[in-house]
Amino acid sequence: MRELHLHRVRPMLNIDPRITAEVMERAHAVDNGMGKDPALYSAPVPSLVILSAQIARVDVAQQAAAAGGRVAAATRNVERALLVGMLETECAYVQTLCDAAPGREQAIAVVLGAGLLVAGVPRRSDPTLKVTNGAPSGTVDLDANAGELLGRTGKRGYFNWQHTTDGGQSFHDAPSTPHASTRIGGLTPFTMVGFRVSVTTRKGPGEWSPIVTILIL
Repeated sequence: MRELHLHRVRPMLNIDPRITAEVMERAHAVDNGMGKDPALYSAPVPSLVILSAQIARVDVAQQAAAAGGRVAAATRNVERALLVGMLETECAYVQTLCDAAPGREQAIAVVLGAGLLVAGVPRRSDPTLKVTNGAPSGTVDLDANAGELLGRTGKRGYFNWQHTTDGGQSFHDAPSTPHASTRIGGLTPFTMVGFRVSVTTRKGPGEWSPIVTILIL
């Protein structure tokens, strides 16, 4: 029994609860990950409807806080703390699924599928998609991990880019590129915008990456 406990797969959030961008990135990953497999994640706590609604509230509160004011910042902090609490509860729910999994590999798949990280496994230093604010204001630079998305066998493809301003309910396409980076402009400053990438090869289009959310400056 002790040996089983030592090798227990544990999900984790790996976020700083004080940094809104990190909280929102993880929240979107959890919401999207569980939403893709409702059969596996059949009874998330709280429900994804409630989680999505809280993500939207934090988004609105962050926009208000970015415009300035102590009251707006305090409101944002309260809404963000509520969202972190929900994510911690979702993490506990995923733990029950891990404990019920038939093996370690299946448990790890449950964690990653839910948009979480596995405790004890270092976070990848080179993310699937890196998003940074550029110049002028309202511009972002996107850099995709070509090795991960295309594999390291020299396979070629086109990179497809999308962004969302409503938490993933709808997406806007940007022109595809033959290389793993692009720039998107014309975004509204002091709003939270999510980005994702996919690749299209001779086999057809691949799956979209998890959404990476950033405050536009």
